[in-house]
Amino acid sequence: MPVPGPIDPREVPRNAPCPCGSGKKFKKCCLRMLEDIAPLVRAQAEKALLAQFEAPPSISTLFKGKRVRALGSKILFREPTETFHEFLIALLQATLGKKWHDEQTRSAPAQRHVVWAWVQEWRDLGARSRPAGHPPDQPYSALATGPAQAVVSLAEDLYRIQQRLGKLPKRFRERLRLRDQFQGTRYEAAIAATFIRCGFKLTWNENKAVKGPEFIADHPTTGDSLAVEVKSRHRPGVLHAVGTAAEPETVAANIEGLFVDALRHNPGDRPFAVFIDVNTPPQVALPDGRPRWTLDVEKIVAPYQQNADAVAPFALLAVTNALWHYQGSDEVAQKQQSVLFVPLHSTYEIKRSDTFLALLRALQQPGGVPGFE
Repeated sequence: MPVPGPIDPREVPRNAPCPCGSGKKFKKCCLRMLEDIAPLVRAQAEKALLAQFEAPPSISTLFKGKRVRALGSKILFREPTETFHEFLIALLQATLGKKWHDEQTRSAPAQRHVVWAWVQEWRDLGARSRPAGHPPDQPYSALATGPAQAVVSLAEDLYRIQQRLGKLPKRFRERLRLRDQFQGTRYEAAIAATFIRCGFKLTWNENKAVKGPEFIADHPTTGDSLAVEVKSRHRPGVLHAVGTAAEPETVAANIEGLFVDALRHNPGDRPFAVFIDVNTPPQVALPDGRPRWTLDVEKIVAPYQQNADAVAPFALLAVTNALWHYQGSDEVAQKQQSVLFVPLHSTYEIKRSDTFLALLRALQQPGGVPGFE
C-alpha cells in the first residue's frame, strides 16, 4: 500500500475517505489522531521558536573543593555549598561596595537605602525559614516575601548584564547607590536584563547630551534591531521619592506623560520599543480581574486600535508593575503584572512575531531566578 503524504486536516472534509487509505471516513480515522497530537506539535514548534531567545547559560561547577562560577570572562572561586541565590546577593553587595555598605550600617534606619533593607529581609527570611535541625551545609527553600523577591530579582538582573557585557556599566554602579536615581536605574536594569534573557546584545546610549533611547537591542539570530526607551513612574514616599505615600486605592496610574516623553527619544531609524513601570501599589482589581492601571494603557493605545489605518511611531509598548517593594516581610511576593501592546501598523515593524512572545514570557518571569543548586 502506498505511504500517504502529509495530511492537512483543514483540507480534508470530515466525511471524506481518510487519506491514509483505511477505507474509513476521515472523522473516524486519522482526524482523531491529528486532533490528539496537534497540541503536542504546537508546543514543540513554540519551544523550537523560543529556543532562539535563550539567555547565555549560567556556568557553575565544583572543582578541587570550590564552586567555580563564570561571570563574563572572569572565573570566580566560591564556597562549595554556596547557592545561586547566595551568590547573587554577594555579587550585588560587591557591586555596591564595602564603603557603601558601611555607610548604610552607620546611618539611621530612616536614611538607609532600600536595597540595604531588602538584603536584611532576605537574610532574616533565611534565618526564620530554616527547619529545626537542618544541616548547615544543605540548601532549603522558602516562599519569597516582597522585599526578598525585590532584592534577588535586582541582583539577578545585574548578574545577567555583567554576564553578557563582562562588567556592569559604570553609570549603573554609581546611580544604584544614589537614593534619588535608584528607581529609574533599577527599572532600566530590569528591562536590559529582560532583553538579555531573550538572547539580545545591547549597546547603551552613552551620549546623554543628545536625546536618544536607553539602548539598542540586536538579536543575532532573528536580525531584529530595536531602539528601547525605559520610563518609571515616581510616587511620593515610594523608593526614596520625596513626600508621603498616598492611600493605595487613591493612586492613579498617570503614565500618559511618561509615554509622550518616551516618544521623544525615538531615533526614527528602526523599530522603537517603550517600557513603562507604572509603580502602583496593590489595588482592588477590575471586575474582569485586570489591574486598574490597564485602563490608562487602553487610553494610550486607543488611537491605534480604533483606526485600522493608523501608523504608530512605536512598534511595541510594554507596561509593567512589580508590587514587591509595597509588600511587607509577612507577605508572599506577588507576581509582576505586565501588558504588552503591538500596533497593527508602525513606522518600523519588528521582523519576527515570536520576538513579542519571548519578551512577554521574560516579563512574566522577572528575575528569572532558578532554584537552589
